[in-house]
Amino acid sequence: MRILLIEDDPISARTVVNTLNSDGHFCDVVTSAQDYNNNMVSSNGDYYDLVILDIHLPGDMDGYDILLRLRSAKIKVPVLILSCMSAVNYKAKGLGYGADDYLTKPFHKSELLARIKAIVRRPKGYPESLKKT
Repeated sequence: MRILLIEDDPISARTVVNTLNSDGHFCDVVTSAQDYNNNMVSSNGDYYDLVILDIHLPGDMDGYDILLRLRSAKIKVPVLILSCMSAVNYKAKGLGYGADDYLTKPFHKSELLARIKAIVRRPKGYPESLKKT
């Protein structure tokens, strides 16, 4: 999978990238909302399979602003918010703005990978578990 990570903290970004790479994914990293460009994600979401988005970013825009821009542009790429903000109101806001899931930091690597697989499975019409029993 090709994943766009929008994360300003270099340690968190490195952890996520290493986790994704070890699972066979390709990851591009953007460190601020200002560096983010809507052209990085095509209008139908074909360039990236998933966006992982932090809420707190330096500059005038935060992760919520990016999420709203994506959704108002009708870009349907799945979005997983990965944030240290664990209060219910932050989670509800992110999900209400169109995020597909919300995971708080610190996180377990296996949970991140499981949530990613669940998110990208949904639009492809595989609602049942892919785990062989």
